[in-house]
Amino acid sequence: MATLEAVAFLGMVAFISLSGAIMPGPVLAGTVSRSYSDAHAGAKVTVGHAFIELPLMALVALGIGTLLDADRVMVVIGLLGGSMLLYMGYGMFRQDPDERVEGTEDGRGAVAVGFLTTAANPYFYIWWATVGAALVLSAIEISWLLLPAFALVHLCVDLIWYEGLSISIHRSRDLMGGRGFQMLFWGCGAVMVVFGIYFLYSAISILL
Repeated sequence: MATLEAVAFLGMVAFISLSGAIMPGPVLAGTVSRSYSDAHAGAKVTVGHAFIELPLMALVALGIGTLLDADRVMVVIGLLGGSMLLYMGYGMFRQDPDERVEGTEDGRGAVAVGFLTTAANPYFYIWWATVGAALVLSAIEISWLLLPAFALVHLCVDLIWYEGLSISIHRSRDLMGGRGFQMLFWGCGAVMVVFGIYFLYSAISILL
């Protein structure tokens, strides 16, 4: 394995992974919603995200990535995922932000948010069937031994971004105040609802 080629590839992986992580979406909204009461919500969300992503990486490496882009699979994921996001968004609108004080949530809640928002996002699977699959194949072409490093770099980028975001939000909560956090929390709920509606619409459009 050429060292320079491997380093250049991992640098590209880090850049592409960061561009995906910073894009607005359900995982980002879930992280923001948990960060007020938990400074390390980003790390916990990343753990939940990894429970979906690591097995998916392995499956793509084994050559089933094309199945993720099949219409029937996308319809099922879109319907289930869209419904889940609508439910989560509705829950954010109903919950009183004053009840979300430090210490009322354990880490399992944030891990669950990472798992559910990842599993409910059809475009997460499309990304792995296209961009992600291309990166996996590139890693294999260099060396199969590069795959663990690829997975580590990709997840570390997610961890650094989401953890940094959650720490920043948590530390600035006094500046936001109760009303500011309420608006932020409702904004995250709105993001969930919008994505849920969009995923349901996309799935129904395929059926029609």
